[in-house]
Formats: sequence, structure tokens, C-alpha cells
Amino acid sequence: MKNKPKVSEEFSEAVKKFVGEPQFNQSVFYTYDERKNCFFFYTPIGGREILPIGVFSTINTDHIPYDPAEIVDTIADTMSRADRYFDLE
Repeated sequence: MKNKPKVSEEFSEAVKKFVGEPQFNQSVFYTYDERKNCFFFYTPIGGREILPIGVFSTINTDHIPYDPAEIVDTIADTMSRADRYFDLE
């Protein structure tokens, strides 16, 4: 029975070597505020707390004339891969 932890540890190391380093450094969630017409990005910091980390707003403040899903997903993906800081324009 004592060999099992060593086997799983060796397996874990083999998987890390095959797969590589993790791509994501933090979880990023976003919400849409219809009144302000913007997206807010958050990351969990422990327990039930979340930390706001970014905002995306369109130039047109009345409505969004296109589907923003691809843009917002790209922003969230970039934020989740960043080590600590990011600056998107």
C-alpha cells in the first residue's frame, strides 16, 4: 500500500511533463450591467468574496449594435492567463 502514493506522484509528474505548465493563473467571471451598458470582470479571492478586476464598455452607450460575446470572452481569457497585471486597449 505504501507504493501507491509514489506511483501517483510519478504519474502526476509524467502528466505535468506531457501537458506542460498550467495555462490559467486565475479564474475570471464577468457580468453585464444593462443600465450602464458595460461588462464587469471579477476574480474570486477566497470564500465568497470576489474582486473586481476590469470593465469593458462599448463606445455606443445606448445599446450594443453587435454580439460582444467574442470580445468579452477574449478579454476574460487574457485576464485569466495573465500572471498578475494586464492592460488591454
